[in-house]
Amino acid sequence: MAAMALEADRDASAEVVDLATRIEAAQGPEIEHMRAYLAEWGESEGMEGDTGSMGGQMSAEEMNELEAAEGIDFDSLWLAMMTAHHEGAIEMAGEVQGAGANAGVRELAGQIIAAQQTEIAEMAQLQDA
Repeated sequence: MAAMALEADRDASAEVVDLATRIEAAQGPEIEHMRAYLAEWGESEGMEGDTGSMGGQMSAEEMNELEAAEGIDFDSLWLAMMTAHHEGAIEMAGEVQGAGANAGVRELAGQIIAAQQTEIAEMAQLQDA
């Protein structure tokens, strides 16, 4: 979703583009950390196409609606959907903190929670503006 906000034809606001750029930059290293843990444990990623139970995942209809939006309509939908997506990630990271056996993974989960809570607060300010 962050990449969508960076597409020129979306006509997203400068604030949304800035936030999306930072979200994309932050999530890259987080994903690489998770992939490294999976590789270390001999596990595959296994997430492709199996996200139905993940909190904050958008439906195909919601993504189609976002895909069709431009300008202020895009900003509004993107902020609402990204907030929900972040809330789902915080929920999952909280579960990892509570049940995870690996200290490094629990630490990464805490970092994800902190970063995404900060971004949610910023998105709320943008929605109120």
